[in-house]
Amino acid sequence: RQRDEWEKRRKMKVKRERGWTGHSWGGISLGPPDPGPNGETYEDFDSRIIEVKSVFNMTAKEGRKRSISCLVAVGNGNGAAGFALGKAADRNTALRKAKNRAIHYLYYIERYNDHT
Repeated sequence: RQRDEWEKRRKMKVKRERGWTGHSWGGISLGPPDPGPNGETYEDFDSRIIEVKSVFNMTAKEGRKRSISCLVAVGNGNGAAGFALGKAADRNTALRKAKNRAIHYLYYIERYNDHT
């Protein structure tokens, strides 16, 4: 029958791609931020999702208006790190906004014995 042909198991992700748990978005790598307007590239940086959540704004005409809020951290593994919040109507746009905004808010974190 058709029911027997359906895929019963979810496809497993590689451990590196799945984040902290298999279900949540936290810990998933987004890769380096997009190149800047002046041609700067950020290949040595990596960005990780910290939190993805749905937020609702109550309006008089539209009722509950949903948007996605994403917190993303960016770092190069050598002491430079930044984080930012991105909000948009859909998840991919919010993640892209947060990833590209985080590179503008970099902090230097002192390292002890070449690790944090």
